[in-house]
Amino acid sequence: MSNLRQAKMECESGREPMLLGVKASGAVKGRLLLMTLEQSYRNASSNNAEITYTFPLPLGPNGGAVLMDVEVDINGKVLKGEVSAKNSARAQYEEAIS
Repeated sequence: MSNLRQAKMECESGREPMLLGVKASGAVKGRLLLMTLEQSYRNASSNNAEITYTFPLPLGPNGGAVLMDVEVDINGKVLKGEVSAKNSARAQYEEAIS
């Protein structure tokens, strides 16, 4: 496994959905940067896909990043997610699908 930390979206089949575009906007408020990141993907398959999205955040003694909100638009239907720590999120997911 690579030590490279980057955002990654992957289907359960191991394929990555096609990235169509990325749009970022933000505003500086004092020492904070409030940023919105919008990414557009396309599932080139005719089958539904179970997706895992990994988005690493920087941490450090001089500050880091906090993920505040997650929202997904699938063919015009907007789904809002709950932000949880990785281990907690994995346990909730496993419980939900069982």
